[in-house]
Amino acid sequence: MNDSIAMRNYLNWLNADLPRETKQELRSFLTKPDEVISRFSDGLDFGTAGLRAVMELGTARMNEYSVAEAAMAIAQCVVEEGKAEQGIVISYDSRNNSRLYAETIARVTAEAGLRVYFSDEMRPVPMLSFAVRKYGAACGVMVTASHNPPKYNGIKVYCADGGQVRPEAAARIKDHMGSTVHAFSMVKASESLVQLIYDGRVTLIGSDLDKAYEEYLLRKLEPVHSSVPVEARENVRIIYTPLNGAGAKPVRRILAKLGFKSVFVPPEQANPDGDFPTLRVPNPEFADTFDLAIKYAKMSMADVIIATDPDSDRLGVAVPNAEGEYEVLTGNQIGILLMEYLLSQRSAADGNRYFCVNSIVSSGLAERICMHHDVKLYRTLTGSKYVADLIERGGDTGTETFLFGFEEGNGYMFGALGGDGGSDSIAVRDKDAVLGAAIIAEMAALSKAQRLRLFEQFQSFYNFYGYGYEKTIAVTREGLNGKTRIADYMAHFREDGPAVGDIPINKVTDYLPESNVLYYELGNKSDWVAIRPSGTEPKLKIYVGCYGTRTAAAERCEQIAGMLEQQIRDIDIQQEPVPFYK
Repeated sequence: MNDSIAMRNYLNWLNADLPRETKQELRSFLTKPDEVISRFSDGLDFGTAGLRAVMELGTARMNEYSVAEAAMAIAQCVVEEGKAEQGIVISYDSRNNSRLYAETIARVTAEAGLRVYFSDEMRPVPMLSFAVRKYGAACGVMVTASHNPPKYNGIKVYCADGGQVRPEAAARIKDHMGSTVHAFSMVKASESLVQLIYDGRVTLIGSDLDKAYEEYLLRKLEPVHSSVPVEARENVRIIYTPLNGAGAKPVRRILAKLGFKSVFVPPEQANPDGDFPTLRVPNPEFADTFDLAIKYAKMSMADVIIATDPDSDRLGVAVPNAEGEYEVLTGNQIGILLMEYLLSQRSAADGNRYFCVNSIVSSGLAERICMHHDVKLYRTLTGSKYVADLIERGGDTGTETFLFGFEEGNGYMFGALGGDGGSDSIAVRDKDAVLGAAIIAEMAALSKAQRLRLFEQFQSFYNFYGYGYEKTIAVTREGLNGKTRIADYMAHFREDGPAVGDIPINKVTDYLPESNVLYYELGNKSDWVAIRPSGTEPKLKIYVGCYGTRTAAAERCEQIAGMLEQQIRDIDIQQEPVPFYK
């Protein structure tokens, strides 16, 4: 970290014409050099899914000024491309300050000459992606920190195809960033959102978008929906929780439209609340996120629990097992269930060449499913932008048709479910938990109609394809030296490799410079380990996947995970002791 850069940035803020309370807080850092270095050494940078940081003052934090700086950079890129009239679509979720940041982006981009389409209320990620294509916009911005803890916020930036910006576009935006000094005056001088709406420079979007997105969902769901008896949809009991996020309205609307009559939403998690008071973190990857929903599910003997994260790009599912206890499925388990179901439902009669996608850190069972259904599988780096790129190159400009994609982190993307093909059938180019929730509900209803549980179908899936056991270890390192410590871990693994005992490492793949990921093929060549820094949180993430018989795969995976956890502890001891978090 460069202390002189931090001090220069800090003094620029301290000497700027800012509100009195902001100046008072800045002055309090005069006796806190660590705060100055932590908050002002860097600017925001693009991670796996846009810009994301804790909401505080500073160039390396999310605040009205850093958001304005990013908005100015986006606007400059659009103007340089001659697409100002195509404009920008802006939406936001339920997080604290999301509406404020969204209005800031609208004001800054409108002042820069862009046509602005502004969501009149919070709407989730898939609707923002859909809206970019619907309105023919040059780009889109979603204000969200997705599944992060409440203190975070961020922005996801979208290209004209509705997918998140690829690395090249992100680099262009980043090149235009770097001066919050100008952002100060922009925030102060720009007109209010109300005035911009009155002047016609900002257009509110609302019910027309809701209607178009709902019609799109119903078209996509028709092949799935038509195979489920009406009485099954009416009888299946669903607990749905939006986790105080933006999915509440669209998910409930589509479930009602499909004929699901018994849908209960826990009241504590039904309404928007950026503090997420009943949750440790609003992340459907974690089992404790379902604690409240499970309480209600046991009361009603629910057939399935469905959860969407605050911006509804991630989907969580819990189902009752043979003993009647609710098991929270992993992101990989949901992904392979959806993949098998959708591929078994499709019609291949039109002769299109189909493909599915999963990330390199996701379940290896996806390959077996695709081979069985004679569908090509592509594997990408983590991030929905890579799937969007494949859709564009394959379905938009090529001869292949995208069907389904998933990431182990509970993210699912849906293509031409009915085998219709073409780019118009894939109008959402990001993870879509709204559509995912509807498909899970249909699957639960169909299972119940067959006098089965989703859990039992999951077990039969393993009997057919073989067993897979995957585990993710997250090593959190916050604070001033967090980035340095995580970089040290990656350097150690690059030099010494993972500690996996007597298990042979057959192949090592280092994805630098494209991405900071290490991938190791182990033992029988189906087992693997992957290591990468998180692109959204201060974490090192270690992934392990093992395959074979149920007992052997689980034991082998836990053994490898344990050795890797110990390796992290050993690295820490060589430096300085810090707490270890899973």
